[in-house]
Amino acid sequence: MNTEERAGSFTVFFSLLCLPMILLWVSLLQWTRFMVERNDALRMTQEAGQSILSCYSEELTRRYGLYGTEGSQIESRWEKFIEKNQRVSWAEIQQRPGFWLLVPRPWTGIFAYEVEEIRISGFKTLQDLDIFRTQVEHFMEYRVLQEGIQTLMECMGIVEDTVQGKGLEGRYAQIQMKLAEYNQQYGELVELLYRTRAQEIYVTMTRESPYRLEDFIQFVESTEDKSSMAEEWMERCERLEDCNRKGEKVIDRLIETMEGMQQDFAEWDQAVSALTSEERSQSHVQDMIQELHATHESLWEIQAAQALKRALRKNQEILERMKTQMKTGEETEQAALERAAQIFSQYEDGMVLEYEIQEEEKQWDLGAVWDWIMEWKVDLKEYGADVDLAEEIDRGITEEAALQQVLEQLEKETKGKADTLLEKIRWIEYMVGMFRNLSDQQAGAGQNLRGDFFGESAFQNEAEFILEGQYNEYENLKSIQYRILAIRFAMNMAHLMTDGEKQATIRRMAASTGGIIAPGIGNAVVYGAILFLWTAAESYVDFGMLVEGKEVPLWKDRESWQTDLEKILERQWENTERKETKGVGYEMYLRLLAMLSDTETSLERMQTLIHLNMQRSGMPDFQLSDMVSEFQAETVIQGSVQSHGSQGHFRYE
Repeated sequence: MNTEERAGSFTVFFSLLCLPMILLWVSLLQWTRFMVERNDALRMTQEAGQSILSCYSEELTRRYGLYGTEGSQIESRWEKFIEKNQRVSWAEIQQRPGFWLLVPRPWTGIFAYEVEEIRISGFKTLQDLDIFRTQVEHFMEYRVLQEGIQTLMECMGIVEDTVQGKGLEGRYAQIQMKLAEYNQQYGELVELLYRTRAQEIYVTMTRESPYRLEDFIQFVESTEDKSSMAEEWMERCERLEDCNRKGEKVIDRLIETMEGMQQDFAEWDQAVSALTSEERSQSHVQDMIQELHATHESLWEIQAAQALKRALRKNQEILERMKTQMKTGEETEQAALERAAQIFSQYEDGMVLEYEIQEEEKQWDLGAVWDWIMEWKVDLKEYGADVDLAEEIDRGITEEAALQQVLEQLEKETKGKADTLLEKIRWIEYMVGMFRNLSDQQAGAGQNLRGDFFGESAFQNEAEFILEGQYNEYENLKSIQYRILAIRFAMNMAHLMTDGEKQATIRRMAASTGGIIAPGIGNAVVYGAILFLWTAAESYVDFGMLVEGKEVPLWKDRESWQTDLEKILERQWENTERKETKGVGYEMYLRLLAMLSDTETSLERMQTLIHLNMQRSGMPDFQLSDMVSEFQAETVIQGSVQSHGSQGHFRYE
C-alpha cells in the first residue's frame, strides 16, 4: 500500500512539476527562436541600409565632398544585400548570444528566411536644396577658420558703412552725388525749355520779350498765304507738345531726386547734431556743414517744380484745342488762325527757370576723357569665351549705364540678408574652395579643399557662374567686373570726399570750366562729372590689378592712390604707372560679392554646375535628382516561426 501511494505521488509530482517545466522550456525555445529571427530581420535591414550607403558616388565625393547613392539602384541592391545576409556563416552563428541554447550542428537547419516584401520610400536627394545645404555645411564645418571669418566680416563692414553712407563723410559723399544728379536734371530741363529763342511760339518759354496777343494777330493779318501759315503753326504746335511731354518726364525725375535729397539732408542734420564739440570744431567738418547748409537753403523748391509741371499739362490742353480749331474748316483761314491765337493767349506765362551759365576757361572734352578711360578695360574675352551655353543672354547695356545700375543695386544689397552669418560664410568658402575662379585660372591648375585638382568643367570660371548665373563665360566675367567696380567706385569716391587735398584739386578743375548751374548748386555739375571720371579711372586701374593677381586695399590712402587728375583730364596718364600695394585680392572681392548675393539662388547654381561637370567627367547619365542622401526602408522577412517586419531610416551624416 505504501509503495503504491509513493508511486502515485511520484506520478502526480511529475505531472504537476516536470511537465510545466518542459512546457516552459519549449516556450522559451520558441520565444528564443522568435527573438533570434526578429533580430536577424532587423540586422539584415540595418546591414543592407549601411551597405547601400557605402555605394556612394566616389567621383562626386572626390570633387565636391558630397555623398549620394544612385536612387534607381537602391531597390535591386537592397534585395541583393538582403539575400547575402541570409547566408550566415558558422563562425558568425557561434558568436550569437543564444548559441548555447541549441544543439550546435542542427542550428543552420532551424533558421531559414524568405523575403516577403520590400518597401523603399522617403527619398531625399541632393537636388533637395535643404539636403544640399546641410551636406555643404557638414563638409565645411571644420574647414572655415575663425581668422578668415573675422577678415571677411571686417571687409564687409567697411563696404557696408561706405556704401550706405554711414558717418559724416559718407553722408556728405552721398549728398554731393545727389546734388550732381539734381543739377544734371535741372540743366536738362533748362536746355529743353529754352533751346529755341527766335520763334514766336516758343517766346513764352524764354527769358526774352513776353508774349502779346496783339502782336500775334497783327502777324496773322499781315500774312497773305494763310494756308501755309496754318501748316507751319501745326508743326510748331506738335514740336511744342513734344517739348512739354519731355519736360514733364524730366520734372518727374527731378522731383524724385529732390525728395530723396530732402531725406538725405534730414539725416545729415541728425548726424551733425550728434557730433561732439571737438568733432564739430575740426576745420574740414566746419567746411562741410557750412557748404551743405548754404546749398540746402537756396535749392529750387519741389513746389515750384510741381507748379511748372501743372503749367505744362495745362498748355498741352491749350495746344490740343488750338490744333482742333485750325482743323475744323468751319471758319475762314483768317478767322481760324485768329481764333487759334485767342486760344493760345491762354498759354501759361512766367515759366522762367533760374540758372547761370559759367563761361569756359579750359576746353576739356569730358566725354572724350571717359572714352579714353574705357580703353583701360581688361580684355575679359581672354579669360572667358563669348560663347553661349544657353540660347539667350541679356545684352546691349552700355558701360556707363551698367555701372550706374550696379551702384544703385549695391546700396540695396548691403541692407543685409536673412541668412545666418555662419551658414552664409560656410557656403561662400565652399564656393571659393571647391570651384575654380579667375584667380585660379591665372595661377594655373589649382586644387580644391580636398587636395584634388579641379576636374573638367563646363566653365573656366565656375565661381563667377555661381554668382551671376549666365551661360556665357564673358557675360559672367563682365557682370563680376561691374560689381567689383561698384565696390571700388564707392570706396574710391569716399576717399576723394574725405581727402582735403584731392577735394581742392577737383574744385579747382571744376571752377575752370563752364556749364548750366542750378540754384544753390554752385559748380556741382562739373564737380560731379570730374569726381565721377576720377573715381572711375582709379576703379578701372584697381580692377586691372586684381585680374593680374595683385592686391588692392579696400580703403585707400594717399600712398596707395594710383591716378593723377590733371593728367587724366589732359589724357596724359599712363595706365602702366602703378604702385605695388597691399590689401585684398580677387578672391576676397568674390567673397564680398557672395555676401551680397542670395544664398538659395547661389546654391541652386552650384547644383547646376555640379550636374554639368559630373556629366562631362565620364558620367553622362548623372543626375543630382538620382543622388539619394536619405531614405526609409521596410522589409518583411518570413522566418520559420512567423513573418517579421523591420524598418530603418538611413542617411549620410
